[in-house]
Amino acid sequence: MFSQGNRKRPHSQTQKQKKCANPIFEQWICEWRDDAAMKNNKLQFVYSKALSSLRRYPLPLGSGRECLILEYFGPVLCQKIDKRITQEPDLILHGSAVVASLINLDTPYVKKSKMDRQERQNSQKDDDDETEPVAKKQVSKRKYVPIFRSGAYALLITLFKKEETQNYRGYMLKTELQHESQDHCDTSMTNKVNGNYTAWSAMAGLITKNLIIKMGNPVKYLLTVEGRELAGKLLNADKQSEGVQESSQSQLDSDCVEIITPQRVRFQPGEFEVILCIDTSETTAKFRKQEVVGELQKNGVPLEVIKLNVGDFVWICRKIQRIDSATSRNRLSISRANDMVLPYVIERKRHDDLASSIRDGRFHEQKHRLEQTGLQPTYLIEAYGSGDHGLADGALRQAIANTQITNQFIIHETVSLKDTCAYLTHMTRFLAKMYQGKTVSCCTKEEWNVYKAKTNSDVTYLMSFIDFNEFGTKSRNWTVSEMFARHLMKLRGLSAERAFAIIQKYPTLTNLIRAYGDCQTNSERDTLLSSIRYGTGARTIGPAISKAIHSLYSCGNST
Repeated sequence: MFSQGNRKRPHSQTQKQKKCANPIFEQWICEWRDDAAMKNNKLQFVYSKALSSLRRYPLPLGSGRECLILEYFGPVLCQKIDKRITQEPDLILHGSAVVASLINLDTPYVKKSKMDRQERQNSQKDDDDETEPVAKKQVSKRKYVPIFRSGAYALLITLFKKEETQNYRGYMLKTELQHESQDHCDTSMTNKVNGNYTAWSAMAGLITKNLIIKMGNPVKYLLTVEGRELAGKLLNADKQSEGVQESSQSQLDSDCVEIITPQRVRFQPGEFEVILCIDTSETTAKFRKQEVVGELQKNGVPLEVIKLNVGDFVWICRKIQRIDSATSRNRLSISRANDMVLPYVIERKRHDDLASSIRDGRFHEQKHRLEQTGLQPTYLIEAYGSGDHGLADGALRQAIANTQITNQFIIHETVSLKDTCAYLTHMTRFLAKMYQGKTVSCCTKEEWNVYKAKTNSDVTYLMSFIDFNEFGTKSRNWTVSEMFARHLMKLRGLSAERAFAIIQKYPTLTNLIRAYGDCQTNSERDTLLSSIRYGTGARTIGPAISKAIHSLYSCGNST
């Protein structure tokens, strides 16, 4: 404590007090606190108190068990820190590599008394004063080298190899870096292991060690001079040893910890249940609010209402949670990290809603987004009213037929909301019976495109629900070509297939305008796109749509 006369101290002393002696533990607890805050979990307040206590502690801590001496650090939090340590393959604490095998998670975590904490602090201060010169010498000699085929190794190698290509633009974006570095890594760059760790997590350590630079918006990543030098040594050692980890590490003269290769999430028969996920729009609509959920619950369907970025209904496999009465009170949220989506997605449309979406162009966009999921799309069309609801005679039936034949969607028509719920109930029970004796394994969206064709495997692969839902979001960053295609689809009669065919020849609006400029007459401009072929039948776009597109983009231009 400062005395009354010493309250106003120089600014430099205040800054020294703010610097945390355990920055890695500080970073982890900040992540857990922010994650709890996003889920509106009350644990965020526990993490905040523990974070404040950690920042006040002036000495370095080597494990979660040592954190028991701090205020607001209970056995659960300390064990969580130790588990995170075992999951970090390249972790360096206070200049020393952590040997994960030395951390014993089985021994009970017992909270020390206040007197024990004071004695521990005093003894650590004495030991630190005695061994400080020796520690500094050891730190100066140690060099950081990532483990062979770890996350850090893959990121450095990928950036280094990218620099040697002719089309390298000076940086890499996160998505392409994750995709290309996966070939050099045994751990997934996107799927979390035990809900906490991905290989991409090593990026933060590489930035801290000044091996990779992170800058700009969208975020760009590039190697520093030190990172380029280290990546070159790793690549040379890899070539000389033909991929043998022991030879590579001895050649680079480094101390390594054993990498933990995570297993793919897999559920055995009887370990999971099939749950129907319902989009929130189906329960918050101004008409017949909550009737869908109420009718399904009456039928005994296990369900969950969740925000779906594409589709109105999907089915997921979720591990059965066996929670006793003593711990059920403390269950504040449901983890969806290991949920897998079954290969069916349903879009529900009433006749009036379907007609409205055809008029404003949403119908083609929704079909395109459903096709991009990689699942089997189904249109659940519910009868409502009579007539074609403002469309030309027969236009509604024609749109439904085209969706079934051309787009190869499953079409199921119902006569009422109760009939719709009966179909969903039947499908839920059918899928639960279909998958009850199967072993299911989780895969990414990219892997799903390969695994879905394998029907004779002992294991059934299903796409991660997180991958499915994140891919379907409308708020992703669109390319110029994609935005051009979306703009084209706003025209009446211009489907996603026609728009895709146009952007194959003219990727951007600028390319199309230049092509119009090369034409000599208005007649040539009107028919410029008419001969472009699209779809499986190789039909042409036709003069009517070609003229409409020219009229749209030539408004105000004199010819």
